[in-house]
Amino acid sequence: MMERTCGSGRTSTALGAVLVLAGCLATTRPPVSSTVPAMPAAGLQVYAVGDIADCSHRAPADSMAARTSRLVPDGARVLGLGDMAYPLADAQTLASCYEPTWGRHRAMTLVTPGNHDYVRGNAGDFSRVLWCRRAA
Repeated sequence: MMERTCGSGRTSTALGAVLVLAGCLATTRPPVSSTVPAMPAAGLQVYAVGDIADCSHRAPADSMAARTSRLVPDGARVLGLGDMAYPLADAQTLASCYEPTWGRHRAMTLVTPGNHDYVRGNAGDFSRVLWCRRAA
């Protein structure tokens, strides 16, 4: 009967790499601010959205993307939960569908990418349009 051993060469190497990388992490935490941002006088509105910009069957102004974006009032915080454009979040689709429908909310939108936000394994266009904001 063959005895099975724990920790193959690969496992040991991977564990060693993790331990080395863990040693590279900072051991101190940045200071925590005790200042709480002021609540807007009218309150805070947050809308969670995903799978939102598909203009493949209709013009952007007539699409469901435009209809749903009109449900969110100006100034509300938007949590983009992925798949911000269809079929893929490439530069062309973001410019031709997301921008004319949801673009007015971009400054107040916090996003995380979904599977349709990656084009050939890369979320570069998504990142440039939705994550990177110009300094005001």
